Amino acid sequence: MTAVIPPPFSGRELSNPPTDGISNLRFSNHSDHLLVSSWDKTVRLYDASANALRGEFMHGGAVLDCCFHDDSSGFSAGGDNTVRRLVFNHGKEDILGRHDAPVRCIEYSYAAGQVITGSWDKTLKCWDPRGASGQERTLVGTYPQPERVYSFVSCWKSFSCSYCRKTC
Repeated sequence: MTAVIPPPFSGRELSNPPTDGISNLRFSNHSDHLLVSSWDKTVRLYDASANALRGEFMHGGAVLDCCFHDDSSGFSAGGDNTVRRLVFNHGKEDILGRHDAPVRCIEYSYAAGQVITGSWDKTLKCWDPRGASGQERTLVGTYPQPERVYSFVSCWKSFSCSYCRKTC
């Protein structure tokens, strides 16, 4: 039997990478833009085909997740308990709101026009980014969960959430 050797990887390293571990990365649905969140407290937007950093925002703690809204804006969440909207082409950010513990995951629902976040405070929260800034104006709902939220996936009107219950 002859072993099949895969061809060498022909990828490339982006310039100005994060200085610590990457927590998530996402490609835009509409371009070669790449959104990267990191434990170095940054969210970075790259033009992957041009190998160029297009923008960067700092959090107060590790950034645990990020997602796109459109090609030049997105959302991020992390260890500083905040949910942020990032507009890279204007260098502007807003805090949509906060959780009571680190925010582990974030997703923008195009179907609902809302940002959904999952936190280690055992809640899912939905935010309307079209409203004025401030938690009292953008928070649509808070949904208690049985345990800390580690990940979730949403697809149209379906939603699935994962937890970890420690047993001894």
